[in-house]
Parts: sequence; structure tokens; C-alpha cells
Amino acid sequence: MSGRTLVIGDLHGCTDELDVLLDTTQPGSGDTVCCLGDYVDRGPSAHGIIERLIRLQREGPECIFLKGNHEDMFLDFLGYGGHHGESFHWNGGEATLASYGLSHLPGPEVAERLPPTHRDFLLSLRNNA
Repeated sequence: MSGRTLVIGDLHGCTDELDVLLDTTQPGSGDTVCCLGDYVDRGPSAHGIIERLIRLQREGPECIFLKGNHEDMFLDFLGYGGHHGESFHWNGGEATLASYGLSHLPGPEVAERLPPTHRDFLLSLRNNA
């Protein structure tokens, strides 16, 4: 292992902060970026965070994306298993749905309308246990 290991947690839909962090650290092909989860909910752009993390993975650093409790709730709400999907809305899920333009839709309909790359990203998250 020759590069740096960068550990990032609790992004919660805050793309501006993630952009500043990545612009400052400039992770490259020898680096490992480990994101601890909680990409969605509460902040203004869960869509933007997931899009940026997908792009980061293509840019070259080794990426490890762990599933936080907010992704677990989101996946359960969508019908993909997980825990506490009934708590998704009151834990910041409305902000996530708004960032996709899918507010007030039931979980299975949101699942159908998510960009396939975002659905794949969420389903590929590693458990942090």
C-alpha cells in the first residue's frame, strides 16, 4: 500500500462540502477512499452525493463504500430489504426524495424511478459490520 487512506463519514446530501474535501485532498490512483455511510437524508442533494461518489470511483482511487443506517432505511423503504424503512421519512428521507424529484411517492415507485446507476450503487454498499 503506497498511497493515503482517506476516511469520510456522514455526507448527508452535502455535495459542496464533499467537493471541497475532494478538491483539497485530490485522491489519486494510489489512494484508498473509505466512505463510512450516511450519504443520503437531511441535506439538499442525496442525488448529487451519489453521483459524485460514482464519479470518484471512476477517477481512480480505490473506493470502499460502506452502508450507513440511512442507506439501510432507504433501501428498506424502496423494498430492497434493510431495516426501519418506516422511519425513513422522519429521519431526513423527504430531503432525499426531493433531491430526486420524487417526493410523496411510495417506495416501490421511487425504486423504479431512481437512476439505475444510483440503485446499483445503493445495492452494492458493504455492510459495516
